[in-house]
Amino acid sequence: MKRSKELITKNHSQEETSILRCWKCRKCIASSGCFMEYLENQVIKDTDDSVDAQNICHVWHMNIEALPEWINCLIQKAQWTVGKLNCPFCGARLGGFNFVSTPKCSCGQLAAVHLSKSRTDYQPAQAGGLMRPSLK
Repeated sequence: MKRSKELITKNHSQEETSILRCWKCRKCIASSGCFMEYLENQVIKDTDDSVDAQNICHVWHMNIEALPEWINCLIQKAQWTVGKLNCPFCGARLGGFNFVSTPKCSCGQLAAVHLSKSRTDYQPAQAGGLMRPSLK
């Protein structure tokens, strides 16, 4: 667990971004700038084997101030009420939003805009980037 904290801190200091991908088409749907401030705590909790399954949050909470453009468009189209978030590329259901009666998540945070962890793939920031294989 200590190593996880070091990696996350290292990644944030280099300003590399983690991303969420659609579970179906694998296209990038959001970057780490869109997550709430406590994302790094959620990643650490999810990798910790000793945490009870009931205490693990099952959604990615989105920062309303830094939403991706495609989510902003859906929210404005629904006039800031209630709606579902579908992948802009393949249409797969990814999450939802509710500004009418903002529900509270099992982790205690408000879940106004969220993406389901079971319907998205989290890709942590790569420290060295992708390397090309050498041609010999």
